[in-house]
Amino acid sequence: MAVATNLPQSAEIRSLRALTILETVAREDRVLTIAELETLCGLPRATLYRLTEKLVNEGHLHRQIGGRGFTIGHRLFSMAKNVMEGNSVRLVRQQILRKLVERVGETCNLSVPDGDSMMYLERVEAHWPLRLSMPVGTRVPIHCTAVGKLYLALMDEDEQHLKINSLKLEKTGNNTHTNRDDLTKELVRIRKQNFSTDNEEFIPGMVAVSVPITDVRGRMIAGVAVTAPIARLSLANALRYLPDLREAANDLSNYLEHK
Repeated sequence: MAVATNLPQSAEIRSLRALTILETVAREDRVLTIAELETLCGLPRATLYRLTEKLVNEGHLHRQIGGRGFTIGHRLFSMAKNVMEGNSVRLVRQQILRKLVERVGETCNLSVPDGDSMMYLERVEAHWPLRLSMPVGTRVPIHCTAVGKLYLALMDEDEQHLKINSLKLEKTGNNTHTNRDDLTKELVRIRKQNFSTDNEEFIPGMVAVSVPITDVRGRMIAGVAVTAPIARLSLANALRYLPDLREAANDLSNYLEHK
């Protein structure tokens, strides 16, 4: 009987320890080594090796190139994304984006990171005959879009270096950065100004401006952007909407913080 009683308890303890690891990695939002997890989680190193291996195999954690540490995996990211996609949350997101579109008169979107891409979590189209239709769920490159470059720029420096070196810098627009050094220099500038632009880098004839949506610790969890054809809106004029974009991002951040 003693064995039978201990089995569920052991399983429960393992589950709680695994949740502790996941919570720690998600909270820190950077590459964490086993040594750092040992300090932050207060768990034995042998336990950490065993549980992190299992969590990597299940997709909850991602082992960085070279095995130097762990970040959140696709399944953990999907769980967070599903929370953000709840009906009540989505209704508020749409209301905030519609208000933004009314102000700027151009299409606006809300995007979240998804591997080497950014995914449109929400998009509200402007009422113009000339527009680019890209539905919710569309994935766009991380290296040549305003919101993608913003996410790269605000990454931890070591993680950013690994990510850039793993990307295929394919040319998709007139001004796409295909040189890693050039892209890195632009990311430094973007980080300082805390906004990003797309000057025909993703699609010829299109421009965009993006600002971050942050959590309570100031980490970027998503981005909001305005996009438009350059024939109707120059990049210089698009930058005039930065205050409106930042207000919308702040509204979205405050709402998600209190959910």
